[in-house]
Amino acid sequence: MAEFRRGALAGGVAGVIYGIFFGVSGLAVMLAFGVKLEQLIGPGIAELGTVALVPIFIISGIVVGVAVGVIFGVAYAALYGRVPGDTSIRKGAVFSIIFWLTGLVFSQNTFRILGEAAIVTTLVIQGLITALVWGALLGTFWDKFSGKSTAASPHPDAPLTTSNPKVHMRAK
Repeated sequence: MAEFRRGALAGGVAGVIYGIFFGVSGLAVMLAFGVKLEQLIGPGIAELGTVALVPIFIISGIVVGVAVGVIFGVAYAALYGRVPGDTSIRKGAVFSIIFWLTGLVFSQNTFRILGEAAIVTTLVIQGLITALVWGALLGTFWDKFSGKSTAASPHPDAPLTTSNPKVHMRAK
């Protein structure tokens, strides 16, 4: 049975971090190429200046990151057993390629507005990198929200496996 709640939670939390990273890096790429932000966001907001745009891009990135992260997190939960990879993080990285390709489809209008091959190529690469980060985070949070303990911090009721008698003593 798919764990949709776990997927939504993992995707949403990963989406917050992804949104911050994507918002800041996307704005940096556009500013580095001298993109006139009025083309993308309208003259009223662009007139606020770069300093004011940073929180706007971060907040926008978080909102979109969480919304899309929840949707893709639920899809990840539904398809988890079929996604290639031997760990949740690797599965997340593979799954992030679908996330990235979907983003490319929805970015076509932005790419048409920008027009220059160099910036479009840079944004495609930036999108791939941030998508891979999101995928790794999705896998990490998928494991974190599993409710299972890790080897680094065993559950208190787990059987003891060490031969060191000092380790066997537990406070009651």
